[in-house]
Amino acid sequence: MNPRQLPLRDYHGLKRATGVLVGEAGTLRQLAADIGRKRWQVFSDWCDASQMNRFVPLDVIADLEALHGKPVITRALAELSNYIVVPMPDARSSLLGLCLGELARSTGMLISNMAEALADQTIDAQERTQLLSDIDKAMRVMGHIRLVLERMEQDAANGDSSIKEALF
Repeated sequence: MNPRQLPLRDYHGLKRATGVLVGEAGTLRQLAADIGRKRWQVFSDWCDASQMNRFVPLDVIADLEALHGKPVITRALAELSNYIVVPMPDARSSLLGLCLGELARSTGMLISNMAEALADQTIDAQERTQLLSDIDKAMRVMGHIRLVLERMEQDAANGDSSIKEALF
């Protein structure tokens, strides 16, 4: 009986994702030094599909992704749970009223580009790339609105009555 919860291919996918980040680091010795590990050889084990009992620790995932600025392993883990990773904006960077206008603009662009792409009942590679970009923009704006609203809730819980400042 296999004690693992996921199919073997999913664990191999995690090994591949780890390999992407480790492979971009240059030498394993330098990578180990950059993120404070004494044994550089463990990086090889964490990427090796024949070492299914050796996976990268969470703190190293955080360090690798911070070092490269890419959530490669986080994205792979999210996909295993049927989630997607969306970049989080700075919730204090603009006002909620402006976010609403940006949401209308970005979703309008998505709808327009989708309708244009579907006019010939097929979506080519260039159209797909554009639509994915449009979706990412709209999701970032939605994420921003969510963060602003969460901040408002936190501010209210802390007794801050200046919530109106975030609206417009």
